[in-house]
Amino acid sequence: MTRDTREITPGMQAAWWKPEHELWLFDGVGYALLSERGGKTWISLGLLPEARGRGLGTRIYRHFTGVWAEIRSDNIASRRAAEKAGYTLVSDDGERVVMHG
Repeated sequence: MTRDTREITPGMQAAWWKPEHELWLFDGVGYALLSERGGKTWISLGLLPEARGRGLGTRIYRHFTGVWAEIRSDNIASRRAAEKAGYTLVSDDGERVVMHG
């Protein structure tokens, strides 16, 4: 999830980066990670702090269609980026929102 600044340990990274994931790196900007879960393709998007606020998240979300995004409810910037890219709100449990693009 975006806006999480905690350090990622090598163990956490190994558990997250699996061979079946598709990783897109945007040099000097951030990443998009696509993964399969429950028969759906999910996107996780992360931008470097210096790349935020320039509309890049929206452009990246717009590039990936037919995918699902799970975003922390308090991550207003990522929610707005997904909405601007045409993603629609599917659910909001107060902690996380699910959007489909």
